[in-house]
Amino acid sequence: MKVATLILAAIFAVGGATSLIAGLTGARWFFSAAASRTFTGRRHRIAARVVYSVAGVLLILAALQLFASV
Repeated sequence: MKVATLILAAIFAVGGATSLIAGLTGARWFFSAAASRTFTGRRHRIAARVVYSVAGVLLILAALQLFASV
């Protein structure tokens, strides 16, 4: 069970870091993807960057909580 928790925490950490970095830098490759537009709808790029930055921070916090629980 510990290994599964660590794997899940690592997935959260990588996903959160990717989302946070893309949100902070405004990476074109990230925001031009159809999946990112599905999550943010037709919002402006600045609003999408804020949404993804907050989501990234929340995912990183979840990963840290999982790492601490092991």
